[in-house]
Amino acid sequence: MANSKSGFFSGFVLLTVRGVLLWVVLPLGCAAWVLVAPWLHKRGIKFGQFLGWIDINLIVLVQRSLLRPFYRKVTPPWVPATEMSGVKHRVGMIDLY
Repeated sequence: MANSKSGFFSGFVLLTVRGVLLWVVLPLGCAAWVLVAPWLHKRGIKFGQFLGWIDINLIVLVQRSLLRPFYRKVTPPWVPATEMSGVKHRVGMIDLY
């Protein structure tokens, strides 16, 4: 990032866009959970880990697309589905505002 103003701007855009997209992505994730829960339970993956994995990859998507000019040197990595069982991130109610 170039300076603190661009860092503030990119952080503000990330939080704003993510907050709006969570209203779309989380209901879709809940619907997807109904379909994939039997397979994920066999691997020991819980609902919170699944939604956290979706949110982490949503953040990476925003950083790699909309905020790409601010992250030229560092490209955030995707979290593959094989690492879903290690996800500690959880989506909270405050994230939706």
